[in-house]
Formats: sequence, structure tokens, C-alpha cells
Amino acid sequence: MLKVLLIDDDYRHHRILRILLKEYTLISASTGKEGIDKIKNEDPDIILLDIKLPDINGIEILKKITSKPLSPPVIMLSGFSNPDIVVESIRTGAVDFVEKPYTTEKISWSLHNAVSSCIESAVEPSPYFYPEMEVLVGVSPAISRVKRLITLFAPSDLPVLITGESGTGKELVAKLIHTFSSRRNGPFQARNCAAIPVSLIESEFFGSEQGAFTDAVKRQGCFELAHGGTLFLDEIGEMHISAQVKILRAIEDKEIIKVGGTRKITVDIRIISATNVNITEDAPSDGFRRDLYYRINTLPIYIPSLRERKEDILFLVHHFLERRGGKVCVHDAAMRKLVDHDWPGNIRELRNVVERALLLSNGEKIEPGHIFFN
Repeated sequence: MLKVLLIDDDYRHHRILRILLKEYTLISASTGKEGIDKIKNEDPDIILLDIKLPDINGIEILKKITSKPLSPPVIMLSGFSNPDIVVESIRTGAVDFVEKPYTTEKISWSLHNAVSSCIESAVEPSPYFYPEMEVLVGVSPAISRVKRLITLFAPSDLPVLITGESGTGKELVAKLIHTFSSRRNGPFQARNCAAIPVSLIESEFFGSEQGAFTDAVKRQGCFELAHGGTLFLDEIGEMHISAQVKILRAIEDKEIIKVGGTRKITVDIRIISATNVNITEDAPSDGFRRDLYYRINTLPIYIPSLRERKEDILFLVHHFLERRGGKVCVHDAAMRKLVDHDWPGNIRELRNVVERALLLSNGEKIEPGHIFFN
């Protein structure tokens, strides 16, 4: 049987898990020091690690574990869900974060995924490989962190804020979160907040009743259309300040009223937002509302620019060429030219450059002379 090491100073959890997890051999440690010793001596297959221990902080122990090659997967446990700690845990190398009190189903599911990652990692460099994740091309540490956060955040219904430069693939990440969530069979509605005129924002989001304004017809807004699924608010940082309070109220109350209507409509949606501008808690009062920022930024994901993940350019180039159905070779000098570029337009710019080079090469080998930047 697989050996699970539980590092937790609450003896009740040791007793409970020993009863519930009969398919595993449970090893117990009540302090950080004892846990570190048992990692060395017992060689556990999976580690359940509490954040708050009497002697050493769980994050510090996690850093020690993940600094070693071929370390066992670690599932972090905590009696409180702090988004900063969740993100730090995942970035440090934890495979999952389970909030106490946990159910039998949740801990079993988490352990099952950890076991699967052990098996997959023996043949696959990344334990976060799923068929759907192939669209997020790359193997760099930067993009691997994004894949890890997607798999962690997807099962939750908490709001996600995706940040990153234009062209980095924020909507793609939002769709992957929806795909891996329990809402996958529900609708995915996307709206670009910067493209909606101020006068139409309320009807676009909440819908309208017949005759509510000139030429108004009875229609559903994107909040109602996304019921049971996910609403993706792209470029939310560009939303007009006058509309932000209405969006905040709808998100918090989970209710909307159509323009020209009086009846409250309950909506069950998950909000995923994205922005390429810097909206923070320090934003000016006339720019982006702090209360809305706090509401949408529960689970943050930063998408790295292409400059931060240049080791992925080779994979992306071949991905774009395969999409065109060709097996065109790229000269080493041409590839070096692509790698040396700063890519202010990120993946969107790279795709355009590769498609233009493919056309200029007449479907033959892409040479440095076929590479042009705008």
C-alpha cells in the first residue's frame, strides 16, 4: 500500500484519517521536525502537510521538501482559506490545497490526484498534463505554474482575476478554468468590457424589457445567459466607473433587474475577470473601485509575457505550423531570430509572424529572411 505521511498537530485528524483511508498506510507526525525526520526515514509516497504547526511553518517545510529532486507530492492542509497562502503553496510546489474541515470525498479525491501525478510524472515531465491543456502550449516553469493554478482554482466557485499583457492568452486560460470546473456543461459567456458603450453596459449585462428605452426589445443580458456557467469579463480594467458599482452589486447579491423591469432575477454564475492594465488596491478612486477589485481578485492568476518564457517559443512555433497542416522546417538562424525578439504583442504577434513567414516561404523551409516584425 502507498504510504501517506500526515504532519499535523491535531491528533483527531490522525485518528479520523487512519479509519477513513484504509487503502493507504498512514504515518503520523505532530511537529514539523518530526515530519522532516519521517520524510527521511519512512520515504512516504504522499505528504499531507498542515500550514500551522507548533514549531515550523508548513510553507517552510514545503520549501525544504520541494527543493529536493523527485520529492513526493505534497497536499497542504489549513483551517483557514487565505488566497495568498493558497497561491504561495502552489507556487512553492504543492499539488493541492485542502481546507479544513474536509470531507472524506475531498481528501480521497486529492490523494487520488496526487497518486495519479506520481504515475504520470514517471513518463511525463509535467503532472499537470490533460488533453484539454494541450492548447496552453509550453513547458517553461512560468507556464507550468499557470497550468497548476488552473487545475487548483477550477473546482472552486470563487472569482478569478487573470492579469497579463495583451496577447498572452487570458481568455484561453478562462476557458480552461471553465472546462475543468463543475460548470463545464453550463454556458461560457465572454464580454469585452472595453468594447461596450457606456450607455449600453446595463442592458448588455442585465438585459432589457420591451420599451425600456428607444428601440428597446425584451432580451437577456450576459449575466442571465451565463446562468449555471461562467461569465468572463475581459478587460474589466477598462470598464467605466459608473458601471462598476452596478456590476459589484450584481456579483454580491447574485441578482439582477433588467433595464425597465422590476422583477429580481437570481443568477448562478462564476465570475472570471481579466485585465492588461494595473488595477490594484492602490488604484485612484476615479479609476477602478477598490471594493470591486477586492471582490474579483479572490484567486489571482498572472499570465507571463512571452519575454518571460522564451524557452516555449520553439514549441509555439511548431504548434502554429502544425495548425496550418504543414511539416515545414525552420532554419536555426530563423529560430534564433524569433527567440531574440522582445515580442511586445506576445503570442498573438508570434502567431502572425509565423503565419506570414510560412506564406513567404511558399511552404518550404523558413529562412531568416522570411521573418519580419511590425
